[in-house]
Amino acid sequence: MAFAGKCVLLDDSGSSHLWIVITDGAGIPPQIIMVNVSSWRFGIDDTCVLQPNDHPFMIRKSVVLYQHACLFAERMVPTILRNGIYQPDISSDVLQRICRGLCESPNTPKKIKDFYERYHDHA
Repeated sequence: MAFAGKCVLLDDSGSSHLWIVITDGAGIPPQIIMVNVSSWRFGIDDTCVLQPNDHPFMIRKSVVLYQHACLFAERMVPTILRNGIYQPDISSDVLQRICRGLCESPNTPKKIKDFYERYHDHA
């Protein structure tokens, strides 16, 4: 099933963060990668900076927090999307930037980077 680009607001300790599914399912059993977005602040990983025009939810300069990237079973994605507040999909151009940043960020967990490079990095 195609989930890459789906976005959802999830409550994280009392505040909502935008989470983005950045891959379709791969592996056995199929898994996907999700990343979340936070407002930019000094000293934060700015491998992938997002601007307000990159997604309707963003009202200020933001970044992808690669250190919080997660692998989820693909079968869990519909539940994750239902448990949050659905947001418009991210554009394919922004999705490509986010995926490039996943490989470039020194903060991406090794198991996430390895999974992405094994199944999705065909450049």
